Amino acid sequence: MSTMLTGESREALERQLRFYFSDANLRRDKFMRAQLGAEGREWMEVAVFVRFNRVAALTTDATQISLALAGIAEVELDESRARVRRACAVAAVTDASSSAQARRTVYVENLLMGTEQAELESLLRESVGPLSYVALPRFDWPASRPSKGYAFVEFDDERDAIRATTARVLMRRKAPAAAAAAAGAGATLPSIAAAAVAAAA
Repeated sequence: MSTMLTGESREALERQLRFYFSDANLRRDKFMRAQLGAEGREWMEVAVFVRFNRVAALTTDATQISLALAGIAEVELDESRARVRRACAVAAVTDASSSAQARRTVYVENLLMGTEQAELESLLRESVGPLSYVALPRFDWPASRPSKGYAFVEFDDERDAIRATTARVLMRRKAPAAAAAAAGAGATLPSIAAAAVAAAA
């Protein structure tokens, strides 16, 4: 029998599933693009999400995943509710959209090696605003694959990226790729804030 998710668990599941189908994630996620196609409009099996660690931490019940997907406006289910796809095509990447993405992105450093992505996401979502994407690079060794102490964070809204510079985190705006390339490997990006969050310092 399916156990109904309620409250925070249901909200967390919907938020995570919505992220998987977002433009920000599909620009980077090769596995999801292989499932959904370049435009995100091909059908994928709902049961695939049971294998996703962040989903499995909340539920391994495909019925509950389907119910959560039904509450997300950005996706649509087939009649059997066993397959899902984007409700509209992924937005095309243009120079303007790439520039806007760069303005919404900040660089966070001085994180503890043991910082987990969910912890960082929760901290920034609650203290600053909604997030589009968080990349937390990890070491390949040891087996626990600890974080390298920094992250790239894309906010939904450019104003939140600007506000993030007043948060108690050491942050730098991520330079556009062209500017970073022009600066050369190992160049320091312009610093826009310098303070430490107690939980992450």
